[in-house]
Amino acid sequence: MRSFSIFSLAATLALSAFSSAAPLTADGGAHVDVKVNTRELADVDLEDVKILSSRDDLVDVDVEDVKILSSRDDPPSIPKILNDLTAELSPVVDKINALTGADDLVAQLGPLINQAVDIVGTAVSDVNALVGEPVATVLASVDGKVQVSVSDVAQLTSGVLTLVVSALGAVLKVVNGDLSNVGSLLSSVNDVLTQLVSGLTNIVGGLLSELLPLVGGLVPTLTSLSFTTLGSVLNLVL
Repeated sequence: MRSFSIFSLAATLALSAFSSAAPLTADGGAHVDVKVNTRELADVDLEDVKILSSRDDLVDVDVEDVKILSSRDDPPSIPKILNDLTAELSPVVDKINALTGADDLVAQLGPLINQAVDIVGTAVSDVNALVGEPVATVLASVDGKVQVSVSDVAQLTSGVLTLVVSALGAVLKVVNGDLSNVGSLLSSVNDVLTQLVSGLTNIVGGLLSELLPLVGGLVPTLTSLSFTTLGSVLNLVL
């Protein structure tokens, strides 16, 4: 048995040597030479090979230019919306007040009223976007550092209402209270202000009770303007 094992080992070694030395054949004897061209490998310039995962490539990425799609900024708060609204409305209201002595009042008033309605309409959309947001976001101060009180929001809201309604009251004096020519224009203001107050009171709890004492002085003008829907949401008797 020992001699058989030695014989087997010798035979295996011989076959291995033969396989290594003999050329590969295919189709019954046709020689197929397998060669590795070491010269061709040597011609490869490694400096021309771009390694995509190179750290240099990563360094070139400007992190500030990367936009993270999953992040979002907080929507503007109620104080921010009302402050911006007042700032945007003020120059338009100034122009309306300047028209009080013009002969072609209606023609000049139309574009200004439309501009004011658009400005307030944008604020209404911003207010409605706050539905479902936390109180800290809704009542954040303009600089975002503190949370304002409901009475602060009431002051801001009454400021917007007084700014617009007072200007329209001045227009009424010019037309001697006759709404036949300006009524359709003014009704659009009534509608958008109603939407603004409704949106604010729906989001800010307790706002209406804080707001009511601040707008009581607007009742005569609101009555003359026939702003009944606005008066209704404010709980004013016109």
